[in-house]
Amino acid sequence: MNSDVPVMVDCSAGLAVAREMARKVRFGNWQVQLRGLTIYCHDLLSFYMAAKDIFDHKIYDFVSDKPDPVIIDGGGHIGLFSLYAKQRYPAARITTFEPDRFSLGFLRRNLAENGCQDVAVVEAGLYNRDGELTFGSDSSDGSSLFSDQKDSSVQVVRLSRYLNGPVDFLKLNIEGAECDVIAEIEPQLRFVKEMVIEYHGFPEIGQKLHTILALLDRNGFRYMLHDFDAETGGTSKPPFRLDQDTRFFLLIHARQLFAARPYQAASTELEPVSRVFGLDRGTPVDRYYLDRFLTSNRTAIRGRVLEIADSGYTMRYGSGVTHSDVLSFTPGDGVTIVGDLVSGAGVPEGLFDCIILTQTIQMIYDLKAALKTAVRALRPGGCLLVSGSGISQISRFDMERWGEFWRFTDRSMRDLLQEAAPDAVVTVQAFGNLAAARGFLEGRAAEEFPSGLLDQSDNDYQLLITARLDLPLPHQGRHASIALQSSSPAPAPMVLLYHRVANDPVDAQLLTVTPQQFEEQLAVLRSVCRLVSLAELLDEADRGEVSPGTVAVTFDDGYRDNLLHALPLLEKYQCPATLFVTSGMLGSATEFWWDELEKIFLTGEVLPATFGPGADGTTWDLATPGGRLRLHDELAQLFKGRQPEEREQFLVSLRAWSGLSPQARSSHRLLSAEELKNMAASPWLEIGSHCCSHPRLASLAAERQYDELSGSKAALEAIIARQVRFLSYPYGNQDDYTNETKRLAVMTGYSAAIANVQADIHYPLDRYEIPRRLVRNWRGELFREWLLSSHKHQYEIAAMEQRNSRLLGQPAPVRQS
Repeated sequence: MNSDVPVMVDCSAGLAVAREMARKVRFGNWQVQLRGLTIYCHDLLSFYMAAKDIFDHKIYDFVSDKPDPVIIDGGGHIGLFSLYAKQRYPAARITTFEPDRFSLGFLRRNLAENGCQDVAVVEAGLYNRDGELTFGSDSSDGSSLFSDQKDSSVQVVRLSRYLNGPVDFLKLNIEGAECDVIAEIEPQLRFVKEMVIEYHGFPEIGQKLHTILALLDRNGFRYMLHDFDAETGGTSKPPFRLDQDTRFFLLIHARQLFAARPYQAASTELEPVSRVFGLDRGTPVDRYYLDRFLTSNRTAIRGRVLEIADSGYTMRYGSGVTHSDVLSFTPGDGVTIVGDLVSGAGVPEGLFDCIILTQTIQMIYDLKAALKTAVRALRPGGCLLVSGSGISQISRFDMERWGEFWRFTDRSMRDLLQEAAPDAVVTVQAFGNLAAARGFLEGRAAEEFPSGLLDQSDNDYQLLITARLDLPLPHQGRHASIALQSSSPAPAPMVLLYHRVANDPVDAQLLTVTPQQFEEQLAVLRSVCRLVSLAELLDEADRGEVSPGTVAVTFDDGYRDNLLHALPLLEKYQCPATLFVTSGMLGSATEFWWDELEKIFLTGEVLPATFGPGADGTTWDLATPGGRLRLHDELAQLFKGRQPEEREQFLVSLRAWSGLSPQARSSHRLLSAEELKNMAASPWLEIGSHCCSHPRLASLAAERQYDELSGSKAALEAIIARQVRFLSYPYGNQDDYTNETKRLAVMTGYSAAIANVQADIHYPLDRYEIPRRLVRNWRGELFREWLLSSHKHQYEIAAMEQRNSRLLGQPAPVRQS
């Protein structure tokens, strides 16, 4: 039955109608009426079996003490459980995961048909890692990563990325992957109040029920088991007939009722399982932590980079490396510099943008001299990445050749580096916990630990100590900053707004701060303010505890220069930031509309002598900079209020009129999805939503606003594989969004929304209208004056006057007719 017109199946009186119909014709284009819902499906028998269990037998029912429980629907299929939960709790906040593209179409249609557009849909399956896996789709509810008939590939994500806060109910029906996923989220299980897991007793994946139950038990869950009715799970009913090929299903219902018990390492033997750090078993634990450290600092590995013994880490983690050097005490393959870190002989001074000195200094007796040599080898503004062992086996290989002398703590590492470079910014991080330290000493590999366990931190068990040292630029100094801090009043608490960090001589919208002046501004912020994340500032504001001088930094739009120039400086100054991204522009070959207007009218392009006439008969003289600037500003104001489709039509006409290509300038490109994913990996950055197409939300109908808010959130979450909590209203002035916009922001699952209303943080604070302060391209001292001033509007007036004066000096060549 392949008709385009759905066949109606009325189950208002019960599901028996669907069962009888499915016995005659199973597959088709079905439209089912059930309990006030309209549900579309392809496989009527699968629909009947699932609906019977969910709606009649209530296998996923739970009781919540609040009207808006947080629910995760792992294995959404065509949306039946999400619909059931929405009927029970209309304000429920649901995230559903479904990898099967065939099922996704029905899932989205069923949610939309029944007014459940606020359910967040993640187009991915759940597994114990992020990536792409082969997948067997049977166009019903039995699609699986473990199918023998794998006919496609799907995206999979780790559920732990989405467990960032309390979850009232977790449902997992993921066709055999349940053990892998539960193990992966073990560190976050404390967030889950109640769950139902469908256990799949499939012979091809082995017996894992005992593993799941033991994991639930040690994490404080009381559980009970139940099978399905005979129609769904006949093999679990007596008389039992169990053999190697038996397939069965069970339900595990669990609630967190007890205190969790800590993980116990397996070995208590005197002889380690490995005397080579677990290298013969997998990834050594200290290398697992070293990977995290270098990944989070990869933007610092750029320019001319020096590494010890070989260039492996430079090549693996570097971004923008222009020259790679290798230092060794003796000549050898790949060695470009023969020198001695202790004496300094042969080591050039002031040459390197980055030096990677990992797992080396513990092998050097006079490590203080070696560190001073490394600091001297850095250029001003250069970066030294260091690591050393805290708790570890002895490296017998090194001990028998040149010796292993030292172990470190975060305190000793910080003091050593600060002594080597008193004016540097030093950031130290210790990795490890009891289980990690014990397992590492036994020689166990990282792959042998329960997923997520190594990521738990206990500062009393410091397995690996890592540090980043950043030298100041010549005009900066740590002691000057300290003196400034002690004598300066604190500014009011505020959220700062940036857009671009680049060198843009035109910058008609005043959105750009140069890298040099951005660094000066960060130095001022670090010296006179308390820098916190946006989430931390809002939480403190909610409690009424935010103090003067507290500042959060944000960026809007998603320009590529945020990755190239802003992120390295944010990491250098340990400045948390939130980047609000326009999801529909990721990877775009064109520019934002305001940048394209600037390119056409204000960059000295040869244009016709006049533009017009307009609707009112006006003609603009383009032979003068003033005429071009006036036309640019009037068009920019006009474009802002237009729908995206109208703007694009006008831009097409302008391109044809000017003869200019829509291709984006390299200086104005937007981030790609992959680049965004790399930025999201930084511990100093959180990703937020700036809608899909950067519309003026107040000009859109509620349905379009909803699509912009929910679509951007879903798209970004699919890319970065973590929750997007915050929204920034495009443009952000008070007439650019409405109370309906704020209501929709709540409905679509944002925990706060940020405006562009120029004000400090005040009480009471509306979490869906957070004010910000727009930062201009000011030198450090002027920026400091602005921070502390109670007349900030005067600085804005001055910036606009300088902008007009600058743009009136641009050339205005015209075509000769």
